[in-house]
Amino acid sequence: MTIQSLLSYVIQTRRYGSTYVHSAVRKAVHGWQGVEGTLNGERVVATFCGYGRSIQAGGHKYKAHLRYVSSGKPVPSKLIGSVL
Repeated sequence: MTIQSLLSYVIQTRRYGSTYVHSAVRKAVHGWQGVEGTLNGERVVATFCGYGRSIQAGGHKYKAHLRYVSSGKPVPSKLIGSVL
């Protein structure tokens, strides 16, 4: 699993407040451990965590995060958008 394959989940979380992370991705990433990679020469880590359950849709909600490894600060959405 690569950082680029998780960027769409991060964008959806920032746009809508939560997202659904497919079960195959959840098994490959192991959520809280995340996936490390580089984005424009900076080391970043993508993680996700459970957010709650959607009663109407019957599924679970997740929040995906993308942070710099060195500082722990979130990667700006504009930077993510320029890579996609």
